[in-house]
Amino acid sequence: MSTIGFCLEMLAVCPNIQKRVFEEDKLIQENLKGREMTYEDLNQYEYLERVITETHRIFPVAPLIARRLSEDTYFGKTETETHRDRQKRTATDRDR
Repeated sequence: MSTIGFCLEMLAVCPNIQKRVFEEDKLIQENLKGREMTYEDLNQYEYLERVITETHRIFPVAPLIARRLSEDTYFGKTETETHRDRQKRTATDRDR
């Protein structure tokens, strides 16, 4: 899911915060008095910015590298697990 998706989810779960974001937007839209919004106008969304920042804190953006080892690999003295070995170990741990 994207940051926007996580923000929308958090706003749906927290109606009081959703109301504050809505009220902030309503006030900013009223102050525009019919003109188009500019980049500078976006700086007025202080509460929304805090919501986005908090969403990033709770759901940090991290790159995902989806690779699986097909054979054991060594980095110095450290051995990595293959995906198959990890699945076996996880299944064994669940059975306990």
